[in-house]
Amino acid sequence: MLRDALVPFLLTRGALAAGVAVATAFVPLDVAACQACMPTGIEALDDWARWDSRWYVEIARNGYSYVPGQQSSIAFFPLYPLLLWLLAAPFGGGPVAVVVAGLVVSNAALLVALVLLLRLARPDLDGTAARRVPLLVLAFPTSVFLSAVYPESLFLALAVSGFLAARGGRWATAGIAAALGALTRPFGFAVALGLAVEALRGAPASRPRALAALALTPAALAAWWAYLTALTGEPLAFLVVNATFRRGPSDVLGPLRQLADPAYYGFPYLVGALLAVAVILTALAWRLLPAGQAAYATTILVVILGSGTLGSSMRWELALFPIFLVLASLAARRAAVRRAYVALGSALSLLFAAMYARQYWIG
Repeated sequence: MLRDALVPFLLTRGALAAGVAVATAFVPLDVAACQACMPTGIEALDDWARWDSRWYVEIARNGYSYVPGQQSSIAFFPLYPLLLWLLAAPFGGGPVAVVVAGLVVSNAALLVALVLLLRLARPDLDGTAARRVPLLVLAFPTSVFLSAVYPESLFLALAVSGFLAARGGRWATAGIAAALGALTRPFGFAVALGLAVEALRGAPASRPRALAALALTPAALAAWWAYLTALTGEPLAFLVVNATFRRGPSDVLGPLRQLADPAYYGFPYLVGALLAVAVILTALAWRLLPAGQAAYATTILVVILGSGTLGSSMRWELALFPIFLVLASLAARRAAVRRAYVALGSALSLLFAAMYARQYWIG
């Protein structure tokens, strides 16, 4: 399993690193787009810490801050920057140490997530299909975020570990993974919801223990909310700050209508196409995968569609690990589909990695 995960990990991450290096050599940096996206001043490091990375670096270095009516760091969940702070503190906790810590956490979590995905996939897919799951994840167009200073890999590892632990009846471990996932991403509670579906469909004797373990998730979120309230003096500060990032509860049609407005997205057709594919594969997950995994993916899709914007949807879809399991199952019988996905996805991955490094917005 380590080989099946490690080889595509090394090949794809090496290709992205080479693509970023070429872009750095030949493509000018869009400094005006994000002037604060250079936390270390070392271009080779900053190429992997653009856009929202600066918020995680700031939190890891200085803690949370709140400025009423302005974009503030409290819009970002705490587990990932906490890990960065823990790793960087012995090395002085400066920006270089924090960014290096972010790269270590992201890529280590990615490799762990790929190995766990292989273990999770094998009971539901045949051996050949299961072995292809890591490559399908790594070839996703926005996979640069799995290796950059972003929490996507950490959340993916926690989500998969929660479902894997639940399959083995280790509900305490599953509950801890779900709670930590809820402290990592805005849609992190989806792990607990999916696991609750698994628990309710499982043996009645194990349900009380499972649901008690999953109660850690609302407890963790309540503690996080209480902390933000104490820090800001405003119970709704999290929602208020998210509104400054153009995120907040909305009807589904609003974000979909934005696809016709080029002011919102640089790649509206790709955003729409990937979202449509994610919806189709999630629907198929209800037929091909355990109901808990399908419920997890459905919950994240609902959050994406109801978040007020699809601007980050291509990145958030990286958390939809069930769609990669479904894709692996379908591609096992259609080699042309698999090859086309890997070729096109890998090409877009290289393009988006270069754009990300040069501070051009991709999601």
